[in-house]
Amino acid sequence: MEDIVIGIGGKVVECLAGPILDRARYLFCFKKFIGELMEAEHVLKRRLEEVKERMEQAARNSEEITLPVKNWLNDVEKILENMQELQQKAEKEVKSCLNVSLKYSLAKQMDNNAKRMMELKKESYFEKDHFSHLIQLPGITHFSSKDFVDFKSRESTYKDLLEAIKDEKNKMIGLCGMGGSRKTTLAKEVGKEVDKMKIFEKVIMVIVSKPPLNVTKVQQDIAEQIDLKISDQTPLARAQRLSNRLKNKKILIILDDVWEYLKLEDIGIPLVEGCQILLTTHLRNVCGFMGCKTIELPLITREEAWELFKKHANLRNDSSNMFDDIGRKIVNECKELLIAIAKVGSSLKRKPIRAWESALSRIERGQPLNVAEGLTNVNACLELSYEGLSSSTAKSLFLLCSMFPEDHEIHREDLIRFGKRTLELEESIVTMEDARREILYALDILLDSYLLMSIEKEAHVKMHDLVRDAALWIAKKQR
Repeated sequence: MEDIVIGIGGKVVECLAGPILDRARYLFCFKKFIGELMEAEHVLKRRLEEVKERMEQAARNSEEITLPVKNWLNDVEKILENMQELQQKAEKEVKSCLNVSLKYSLAKQMDNNAKRMMELKKESYFEKDHFSHLIQLPGITHFSSKDFVDFKSRESTYKDLLEAIKDEKNKMIGLCGMGGSRKTTLAKEVGKEVDKMKIFEKVIMVIVSKPPLNVTKVQQDIAEQIDLKISDQTPLARAQRLSNRLKNKKILIILDDVWEYLKLEDIGIPLVEGCQILLTTHLRNVCGFMGCKTIELPLITREEAWELFKKHANLRNDSSNMFDDIGRKIVNECKELLIAIAKVGSSLKRKPIRAWESALSRIERGQPLNVAEGLTNVNACLELSYEGLSSSTAKSLFLLCSMFPEDHEIHREDLIRFGKRTLELEESIVTMEDARREILYALDILLDSYLLMSIEKEAHVKMHDLVRDAALWIAKKQR
Protein backbone atom coordinates (compact mmCIF):
# COMPACT_ATOMS: atom_id res chain seq x y z
CA MET A 1 0.00 0.00 0.00
CA GLU A 2 2.82 2.35 0.94
CA ASP A 3 4.49 1.64 -2.42
CA ILE A 4 1.31 2.56 -4.26
CA VAL A 5 1.03 5.88 -2.40
CA ILE A 6 4.68 6.66 -3.11
CA GLY A 7 4.20 5.83 -6.80
CA ILE A 8 1.12 8.05 -7.11
CA GLY A 9 2.89 10.84 -5.30
CA GLY A 10 5.85 10.59 -7.63
CA LYS A 11 3.60 10.87 -10.68
CA VAL A 12 1.87 13.94 -9.22
CA VAL A 13 5.19 15.64 -8.50
CA GLU A 14 6.40 14.77 -12.02
CA CYS A 15 3.26 16.24 -13.60
CA LEU A 16 3.44 19.42 -11.52
CA ALA A 17 7.17 19.94 -11.87
CA GLY A 18 7.10 20.76 -15.59
CA PRO A 19 4.58 23.65 -15.46
CA ILE A 20 6.12 25.02 -12.26
CA LEU A 21 9.62 25.01 -13.78
CA ASP A 22 8.31 26.68 -17.01
CA ARG A 23 6.56 29.34 -14.93
CA ALA A 24 9.71 29.92 -12.93
CA ARG A 25 11.78 30.10 -16.10
CA TYR A 26 9.42 32.70 -17.63
CA LEU A 27 9.63 34.82 -14.42
CA PHE A 28 13.33 34.56 -13.62
CA CYS A 29 14.79 34.47 -17.19
CA PHE A 30 12.70 37.34 -18.54
CA LYS A 31 15.61 39.27 -20.08
CA LYS A 32 16.85 36.08 -21.74
CA PHE A 33 13.53 35.75 -23.59
CA ILE A 34 13.79 39.37 -24.77
CA GLY A 35 17.25 38.62 -26.19
CA GLU A 36 16.11 35.44 -27.91
CA LEU A 37 13.11 37.25 -29.39
CA MET A 38 15.27 40.05 -30.83
CA GLU A 39 17.77 37.54 -32.23
CA ALA A 40 14.94 35.53 -33.88
CA GLU A 41 13.51 38.75 -35.34
CA HIS A 42 16.92 39.71 -36.75
CA VAL A 43 17.38 36.27 -38.34
CA LEU A 44 13.88 36.30 -39.88
CA LYS A 45 14.25 39.82 -41.30
CA ARG A 46 17.56 38.85 -42.88
CA ARG A 47 15.91 35.79 -44.44
CA LEU A 48 12.99 37.94 -45.62
CA GLU A 49 15.43 40.16 -47.54
CA GLU A 50 16.91 37.08 -49.24
CA VAL A 51 13.44 35.90 -50.24
CA LYS A 52 12.62 39.37 -51.62
CA GLU A 53 15.79 39.31 -53.73
CA ARG A 54 14.69 35.95 -55.10
CA MET A 55 11.26 37.46 -55.86
CA GLU A 56 12.88 40.34 -57.77
CA GLN A 57 14.86 37.84 -59.85
CA ALA A 58 11.65 35.93 -60.60
CA ALA A 59 9.93 39.17 -61.67
CA ARG A 60 12.80 39.93 -64.06
CA ASN A 61 12.23 36.49 -65.59
CA SER A 62 8.49 37.23 -65.99
CA GLU A 63 7.68 34.74 -63.24
CA GLU A 64 5.03 34.95 -60.55
CA ILE A 65 5.52 33.65 -57.00
CA THR A 66 3.39 30.69 -55.92
CA LEU A 67 0.57 30.70 -53.35
CA PRO A 68 2.68 29.01 -50.59
CA VAL A 69 5.27 31.79 -50.92
CA LYS A 70 2.55 34.43 -50.74
CA ASN A 71 1.14 32.79 -47.60
CA TRP A 72 4.62 32.68 -46.04
CA LEU A 73 5.06 36.40 -46.70
CA ASN A 74 1.70 37.15 -45.09
CA ASP A 75 2.63 35.13 -42.00
CA VAL A 76 5.98 36.93 -41.72
CA GLU A 77 4.32 40.32 -42.14
CA LYS A 78 1.80 39.57 -39.36
CA ILE A 79 4.36 38.34 -36.82
CA LEU A 80 6.72 41.26 -37.49
CA GLU A 81 3.84 43.73 -37.06
CA ASN A 82 3.29 42.41 -33.50
CA MET A 83 6.98 42.59 -32.60
CA GLN A 84 7.29 46.33 -31.92
CA GLU A 85 4.34 46.41 -29.51
CA LEU A 86 5.53 43.24 -27.72
CA GLN A 87 9.05 44.59 -27.30
CA GLN A 88 7.78 47.89 -25.91
CA LYS A 89 5.65 46.08 -23.32
CA ALA A 90 8.60 43.84 -22.36
CA GLU A 91 11.01 46.77 -21.89
CA LYS A 92 8.44 48.56 -19.73
CA GLU A 93 7.95 45.45 -17.57
CA VAL A 94 11.73 45.07 -17.07
CA LYS A 95 11.77 48.50 -15.44
CA SER A 96 8.67 48.05 -13.24
CA CYS A 97 8.86 44.35 -12.21
CA LEU A 98 5.52 44.78 -10.38
CA ASN A 99 2.97 42.65 -12.25
CA VAL A 100 4.08 39.02 -11.98
CA SER A 101 1.13 37.71 -13.98
CA LEU A 102 1.79 40.15 -16.87
CA LYS A 103 5.50 39.36 -16.77
CA TYR A 104 4.75 35.65 -17.12
CA SER A 105 2.31 36.28 -19.99
CA LEU A 106 4.79 38.49 -21.89
CA ALA A 107 7.63 36.00 -21.43
CA LYS A 108 5.44 33.21 -22.77
CA GLN A 109 4.40 35.33 -25.80
CA MET A 110 8.03 36.18 -26.55
CA ASP A 111 9.05 32.52 -26.33
CA ASN A 112 6.23 31.45 -28.66
CA ASN A 113 6.96 34.25 -31.15
CA ALA A 114 10.68 33.46 -31.18
CA LYS A 115 9.95 29.79 -31.85
CA ARG A 116 7.43 30.70 -34.60
CA MET A 117 9.91 33.03 -36.29
CA MET A 118 12.55 30.28 -36.37
CA GLU A 119 9.94 27.94 -37.86
CA LEU A 120 9.15 30.54 -40.54
CA LYS A 121 12.84 30.78 -41.38
CA LYS A 122 13.01 27.00 -41.87
CA GLU A 123 9.86 27.10 -44.04
CA SER A 124 11.37 29.73 -46.37
CA TYR A 125 13.65 27.36 -48.31
CA PHE A 126 11.29 26.66 -51.21
CA GLU A 127 12.29 24.39 -54.08
CA LYS A 128 12.77 26.21 -57.41
CA ASP A 129 9.59 24.87 -58.99
CA HIS A 130 7.61 25.61 -55.81
CA PHE A 131 8.80 29.21 -55.53
CA SER A 132 7.66 30.76 -58.83
CA HIS A 133 6.26 29.98 -62.25
CA LEU A 134 5.99 31.79 -65.57
CA ILE A 135 3.31 34.45 -65.61
CA GLN A 136 0.28 33.19 -67.51
CA LEU A 137 0.22 35.25 -70.70
CA PRO A 138 -3.17 36.63 -71.76
CA GLY A 139 -3.28 34.75 -75.06
CA ILE A 140 -5.56 36.14 -77.75
CA THR A 141 -7.08 38.80 -75.43
CA HIS A 142 -3.73 40.60 -75.52
CA PHE A 143 -4.31 41.73 -79.10
CA SER A 144 -5.93 45.07 -79.79
CA SER A 145 -9.05 45.47 -81.94
CA LYS A 146 -8.14 48.96 -83.18
CA ASP A 147 -7.22 47.69 -86.67
CA PHE A 148 -10.40 45.64 -87.07
CA VAL A 149 -13.04 47.08 -89.37
CA ASP A 150 -16.34 45.25 -89.59
CA PHE A 151 -16.83 45.14 -93.37
CA LYS A 152 -20.28 44.13 -94.53
CA SER A 153 -18.78 42.11 -97.38
CA ARG A 154 -16.86 39.97 -94.88
CA GLU A 155 -19.67 39.14 -92.50
CA SER A 156 -20.23 35.77 -94.14
CA THR A 157 -16.49 34.94 -93.93
CA TYR A 158 -16.47 35.84 -90.24
CA LYS A 159 -19.52 33.66 -89.58
CA ASP A 160 -18.15 30.76 -91.64
CA LEU A 161 -14.88 30.90 -89.72
CA LEU A 162 -16.68 30.98 -86.38
CA GLU A 163 -18.92 28.05 -87.30
CA ALA A 164 -15.96 26.04 -88.59
CA ILE A 165 -14.13 26.51 -85.27
CA LYS A 166 -17.23 25.57 -83.26
CA ASP A 167 -17.47 22.29 -85.19
CA GLU A 168 -15.13 19.90 -83.32
CA LYS A 169 -14.78 17.75 -86.43
CA ASN A 170 -12.64 20.48 -88.02
CA LYS A 171 -9.27 19.90 -86.40
CA MET A 172 -7.58 22.28 -88.85
CA ILE A 173 -9.05 25.38 -90.47
CA GLY A 174 -7.20 27.50 -93.00
CA LEU A 175 -7.96 31.18 -93.67
CA CYS A 176 -6.31 32.15 -96.94
CA GLY A 177 -6.32 35.28 -99.04
CA MET A 178 -4.21 37.80 -100.87
CA GLY A 179 -1.21 39.30 -99.09
CA GLY A 180 -2.31 42.42 -97.25
CA SER A 181 -5.99 41.41 -97.12
CA ARG A 182 -6.00 41.50 -93.27
CA LYS A 183 -6.24 37.75 -92.65
CA THR A 184 -4.33 38.18 -89.38
CA THR A 185 -6.69 40.90 -88.15
CA LEU A 186 -9.75 38.76 -88.88
CA ALA A 187 -8.19 35.69 -87.23
CA LYS A 188 -7.45 37.72 -84.07
CA GLU A 189 -11.02 39.01 -83.91
CA VAL A 190 -12.56 35.58 -84.40
CA GLY A 191 -10.17 34.19 -81.80
CA LYS A 192 -11.24 36.84 -79.28
CA GLU A 193 -14.90 36.06 -79.93
CA VAL A 194 -14.26 32.33 -79.43
CA ASP A 195 -12.42 33.13 -76.21
CA LYS A 196 -15.42 35.11 -74.92
CA MET A 197 -17.71 32.21 -75.74
CA LYS A 198 -15.56 29.91 -73.53
CA ILE A 199 -15.52 27.20 -76.20
CA PHE A 200 -11.86 26.51 -75.36
CA GLU A 201 -9.83 26.55 -72.17
CA LYS A 202 -7.56 29.03 -73.91
CA VAL A 203 -6.98 30.66 -77.30
CA ILE A 204 -3.37 31.43 -78.20
CA MET A 205 -1.68 32.94 -81.24
CA VAL A 206 1.79 32.28 -82.67
CA ILE A 207 3.46 33.99 -85.64
CA VAL A 208 5.14 31.42 -87.89
CA SER A 209 6.34 33.73 -90.70
CA LYS A 210 8.61 33.19 -93.68
CA PRO A 211 10.72 30.01 -94.08
CA PRO A 212 12.97 28.59 -92.85
CA LEU A 213 10.74 27.63 -89.92
CA ASN A 214 12.19 28.50 -86.51
CA VAL A 215 10.83 25.50 -84.58
CA THR A 216 12.42 26.60 -81.29
CA LYS A 217 10.77 30.04 -81.40
CA VAL A 218 7.34 28.60 -82.24
CA GLN A 219 7.66 26.06 -79.41
CA GLN A 220 8.75 28.76 -76.95
CA ASP A 221 5.91 31.10 -77.97
CA ILE A 222 3.34 28.35 -77.39
CA ALA A 223 4.93 27.27 -74.09
CA GLU A 224 4.93 30.80 -72.65
CA GLN A 225 1.22 31.21 -73.35
CA ILE A 226 0.29 27.96 -71.61
CA ASP A 227 2.55 28.57 -68.58
CA LEU A 228 5.06 25.85 -69.42
CA LYS A 229 8.83 26.00 -68.89
CA ILE A 230 10.77 24.20 -71.62
CA SER A 231 14.53 24.30 -71.19
CA ASP A 232 15.28 21.07 -73.06
CA GLN A 233 18.09 21.40 -75.56
CA THR A 234 16.68 19.34 -78.44
CA PRO A 235 13.57 20.18 -80.52
CA LEU A 236 12.32 16.61 -80.02
CA ALA A 237 12.47 16.86 -76.21
CA ARG A 238 10.69 20.23 -76.32
CA ALA A 239 8.06 18.78 -78.67
CA GLN A 240 7.40 15.88 -76.28
CA ARG A 241 7.06 18.24 -73.31
CA LEU A 242 4.67 20.50 -75.25
CA SER A 243 2.62 17.55 -76.47
CA ASN A 244 2.24 16.18 -72.93
CA ARG A 245 0.94 19.54 -71.70
CA LEU A 246 -1.46 20.05 -74.62
CA LYS A 247 -2.90 16.53 -74.55
CA ASN A 248 -6.51 16.37 -73.39
CA LYS A 249 -6.68 20.18 -73.21
CA LYS A 250 -9.18 22.08 -75.33
CA ILE A 251 -7.01 24.83 -76.82
CA LEU A 252 -7.32 26.80 -80.07
CA ILE A 253 -3.89 27.56 -81.54
CA ILE A 254 -3.80 30.27 -84.22
CA LEU A 255 -0.74 29.81 -86.43
CA ASP A 256 -0.35 33.10 -88.28
CA ASP A 257 1.41 33.67 -91.60
CA VAL A 258 2.16 30.08 -92.61
CA TRP A 259 4.23 29.74 -95.79
CA GLU A 260 4.75 26.00 -96.05
CA TYR A 261 3.55 22.60 -94.86
CA LEU A 262 4.09 22.27 -91.10
CA LYS A 263 4.71 18.92 -89.45
CA LEU A 264 2.82 19.65 -86.25
CA GLU A 265 4.16 16.67 -84.32
CA ASP A 266 7.70 18.06 -84.77
CA ILE A 267 6.52 21.23 -83.00
CA GLY A 268 4.63 19.32 -80.30
CA ILE A 269 1.02 20.03 -81.31
CA PRO A 270 -1.22 16.94 -80.94
CA LEU A 271 -4.26 16.83 -83.19
CA VAL A 272 -5.77 13.62 -81.86
CA GLU A 273 -6.75 15.28 -78.59
CA GLY A 274 -8.61 18.52 -77.85
CA CYS A 275 -6.34 20.95 -79.74
CA GLN A 276 -7.69 22.76 -82.78
CA ILE A 277 -5.68 24.76 -85.32
CA LEU A 278 -6.59 27.93 -87.23
CA LEU A 279 -3.88 28.95 -89.66
CA THR A 280 -3.62 32.01 -91.91
CA THR A 281 -1.76 31.92 -95.20
CA HIS A 282 -1.54 33.70 -98.52
CA LEU A 283 -0.91 30.34 -100.20
CA ARG A 284 -4.03 28.36 -100.96
CA ASN A 285 -2.08 25.13 -101.53
CA VAL A 286 -0.76 25.24 -97.93
CA CYS A 287 -4.32 24.69 -96.76
CA GLY A 288 -4.57 21.71 -99.10
CA PHE A 289 -1.28 20.17 -97.94
CA MET A 290 -2.29 20.60 -94.28
CA GLY A 291 -5.73 19.03 -94.83
CA CYS A 292 -7.56 22.17 -93.68
CA LYS A 293 -11.16 23.14 -94.06
CA THR A 294 -10.36 26.13 -96.27
CA ILE A 295 -12.07 29.51 -96.01
CA GLU A 296 -11.06 32.25 -98.45
CA LEU A 297 -11.07 35.94 -97.58
CA PRO A 298 -12.50 38.06 -100.41
CA LEU A 299 -11.51 41.59 -101.32
CA ILE A 300 -13.72 44.37 -99.95
CA THR A 301 -16.13 46.48 -102.01
CA ARG A 302 -15.17 49.83 -103.56
CA GLU A 303 -17.33 51.79 -101.10
CA GLU A 304 -15.83 49.92 -98.14
CA ALA A 305 -12.39 50.76 -99.51
CA TRP A 306 -13.33 54.46 -99.51
CA GLU A 307 -14.58 54.34 -95.92
CA LEU A 308 -11.37 52.59 -94.85
CA PHE A 309 -9.23 55.19 -96.58
CA LYS A 310 -11.11 58.02 -94.88
CA LYS A 311 -10.57 56.36 -91.51
CA HIS A 312 -6.80 56.02 -91.98
CA ALA A 313 -6.34 59.42 -93.62
CA ASN A 314 -8.48 61.08 -90.95
CA LEU A 315 -10.64 62.51 -93.72
CA ARG A 316 -13.85 63.89 -92.26
CA ASN A 317 -17.15 63.94 -94.09
CA ASP A 318 -16.98 67.74 -94.19
CA SER A 319 -13.54 67.77 -95.90
CA SER A 320 -13.07 69.97 -98.93
CA ASN A 321 -14.03 68.59 -102.32
CA MET A 322 -10.37 68.79 -103.32
CA PHE A 323 -9.27 66.23 -100.74
CA ASP A 324 -12.36 64.16 -101.39
CA ASP A 325 -11.85 64.03 -105.15
CA ILE A 326 -8.15 63.12 -104.99
CA GLY A 327 -8.81 60.65 -102.18
CA ARG A 328 -11.37 58.78 -104.27
CA LYS A 329 -8.97 58.66 -107.22
CA ILE A 330 -6.27 57.20 -104.95
CA VAL A 331 -8.70 54.55 -103.67
CA ASN A 332 -9.70 53.69 -107.24
CA GLU A 333 -6.04 53.11 -108.07
CA CYS A 334 -5.58 50.96 -104.94
CA LYS A 335 -8.68 48.99 -105.96
CA GLU A 336 -9.70 46.82 -102.99
CA LEU A 337 -6.21 45.97 -101.72
CA LEU A 338 -6.49 46.63 -97.97
CA ILE A 339 -2.81 47.02 -97.19
CA ALA A 340 -2.41 49.65 -99.90
CA ILE A 341 -5.46 51.62 -98.77
CA ALA A 342 -4.44 51.55 -95.11
CA LYS A 343 -0.77 52.42 -95.68
CA VAL A 344 -1.39 55.18 -98.22
CA GLY A 345 -4.21 56.66 -96.13
CA SER A 346 -2.07 56.67 -92.98
CA SER A 347 0.86 58.27 -94.81
CA LEU A 348 -1.36 61.14 -96.02
CA LYS A 349 -2.92 61.95 -92.64
CA ARG A 350 -2.63 65.69 -91.89
CA LYS A 351 -0.57 66.21 -95.09
CA PRO A 352 -1.15 69.17 -97.47
CA ILE A 353 -2.98 68.68 -100.73
CA ARG A 354 0.27 68.64 -102.74
CA ALA A 355 1.31 65.45 -100.87
CA TRP A 356 -1.99 63.84 -101.92
CA GLU A 357 -1.44 64.88 -105.54
CA SER A 358 2.09 63.47 -105.45
CA ALA A 359 0.85 60.16 -104.03
CA LEU A 360 -1.80 59.87 -106.75
CA SER A 361 0.75 60.62 -109.45
CA ARG A 362 3.20 58.00 -108.14
CA ILE A 363 0.50 55.30 -107.92
CA GLU A 364 -0.67 56.08 -111.45
CA ARG A 365 2.92 55.74 -112.70
CA GLY A 366 3.45 52.54 -110.70
CA GLN A 367 6.23 54.03 -108.57
CA PRO A 368 6.91 53.11 -104.92
CA LEU A 369 5.17 55.44 -102.48
CA ASN A 370 7.09 57.58 -100.00
CA VAL A 371 5.02 56.33 -97.08
CA ALA A 372 5.68 57.69 -93.62
CA GLU A 373 8.50 56.24 -91.56
CA GLY A 374 7.46 53.04 -89.79
CA LEU A 375 4.90 52.07 -92.43
CA THR A 376 5.62 49.13 -94.71
CA ASN A 377 5.99 49.96 -98.38
CA VAL A 378 3.17 48.27 -100.32
CA ASN A 379 5.52 47.04 -103.04
CA ALA A 380 7.91 45.61 -100.46
CA CYS A 381 5.04 43.69 -98.88
CA LEU A 382 4.05 42.16 -102.22
CA GLU A 383 7.70 41.46 -103.01
CA LEU A 384 7.72 39.08 -100.03
CA SER A 385 5.01 37.00 -101.70
CA TYR A 386 7.03 37.00 -104.91
CA GLU A 387 10.22 35.90 -103.16
CA GLY A 388 8.33 33.11 -101.43
CA LEU A 389 7.36 31.46 -104.72
CA SER A 390 8.76 27.92 -104.84
CA SER A 391 9.21 27.82 -108.60
CA SER A 392 11.59 29.93 -110.71
CA THR A 393 9.18 29.46 -113.62
CA ALA A 394 6.37 30.94 -111.51
CA LYS A 395 8.55 33.98 -110.72
CA SER A 396 9.31 34.50 -114.41
CA LEU A 397 5.64 34.05 -115.33
CA PHE A 398 4.65 36.60 -112.67
CA LEU A 399 6.93 39.21 -114.25
CA LEU A 400 5.66 38.27 -117.72
CA CYS A 401 2.05 38.92 -116.63
CA SER A 402 2.99 42.48 -115.68
CA MET A 403 3.85 43.14 -119.35
CA PHE A 404 0.15 42.97 -120.26
CA PRO A 405 -1.80 46.25 -120.05
CA GLU A 406 -3.48 47.33 -116.81
CA ASP A 407 -6.80 45.54 -116.13
CA HIS A 408 -6.13 43.21 -119.07
CA GLU A 409 -7.93 39.86 -119.04
CA ILE A 410 -5.08 37.48 -119.82
CA HIS A 411 -5.86 34.29 -121.68
CA ARG A 412 -4.04 31.21 -120.41
CA GLU A 413 -3.08 30.19 -123.96
CA ASP A 414 -1.38 33.57 -124.48
CA LEU A 415 0.74 32.92 -121.39
CA ILE A 416 1.66 29.48 -122.71
CA ARG A 417 2.49 30.85 -126.19
CA PHE A 418 4.60 33.77 -124.91
CA GLY A 419 6.03 31.74 -122.04
CA LYS A 420 7.50 29.06 -124.27
CA ARG A 421 9.62 31.71 -125.98
CA THR A 422 10.55 33.99 -123.09
CA LEU A 423 10.55 32.02 -119.83
CA GLU A 424 13.60 30.26 -118.44
CA LEU A 425 12.19 26.75 -118.14
CA GLU A 426 13.83 23.82 -116.36
CA GLU A 427 16.56 22.03 -118.30
CA SER A 428 14.52 18.83 -118.13
CA ILE A 429 11.80 20.45 -120.29
CA VAL A 430 12.39 19.21 -123.83
CA THR A 431 9.01 18.82 -125.52
CA MET A 432 6.30 21.40 -126.19
CA GLU A 433 3.88 19.39 -124.04
CA ASP A 434 6.36 19.43 -121.13
CA ALA A 435 6.66 23.21 -121.48
CA ARG A 436 2.89 23.63 -121.54
CA ARG A 437 2.52 21.48 -118.41
CA GLU A 438 5.27 23.43 -116.62
CA ILE A 439 3.71 26.83 -117.41
CA LEU A 440 0.22 25.74 -116.35
CA TYR A 441 1.68 24.45 -113.07
CA ALA A 442 3.44 27.81 -112.54
CA LEU A 443 0.14 29.56 -113.30
CA ASP A 444 -1.57 27.50 -110.58
CA ILE A 445 1.15 28.53 -108.13
CA LEU A 446 0.48 32.22 -108.87
CA LEU A 447 -3.27 31.72 -108.45
CA ASP A 448 -2.74 29.85 -105.18
CA SER A 449 -0.52 32.72 -103.98
CA TYR A 450 -3.18 35.31 -104.93
CA LEU A 451 -0.67 37.08 -107.18
CA LEU A 452 -3.10 36.39 -110.01
CA MET A 453 -6.88 36.32 -109.84
CA SER A 454 -9.37 34.06 -111.60
CA ILE A 455 -12.23 35.85 -113.31
CA GLU A 456 -15.62 34.78 -114.58
CA LYS A 457 -14.35 34.51 -118.15
CA GLU A 458 -13.31 30.92 -118.63
CA ALA A 459 -9.57 30.29 -119.22
CA HIS A 460 -8.71 33.91 -118.32
CA VAL A 461 -6.81 35.41 -115.38
CA LYS A 462 -6.17 38.94 -114.22
CA MET A 463 -3.52 40.82 -112.23
CA HIS A 464 -4.51 43.35 -109.59
CA ASP A 465 -3.28 46.82 -110.62
CA LEU A 466 -1.08 47.29 -107.55
CA VAL A 467 0.28 43.75 -107.87
CA ARG A 468 1.16 44.62 -111.45
CA ASP A 469 2.90 47.80 -110.26
CA ALA A 470 4.86 45.73 -107.74
CA ALA A 471 5.84 43.25 -110.49
CA LEU A 472 7.11 46.09 -112.70
CA TRP A 473 9.02 47.52 -109.73
CA ILE A 474 10.61 44.11 -109.01
CA ALA A 475 11.51 43.66 -112.70
CA LYS A 476 13.17 47.10 -112.77
CA LYS A 477 15.22 46.23 -109.65
CA GLN A 478 16.47 43.05 -111.33
CA ARG A 479 17.84 44.75 -114.44
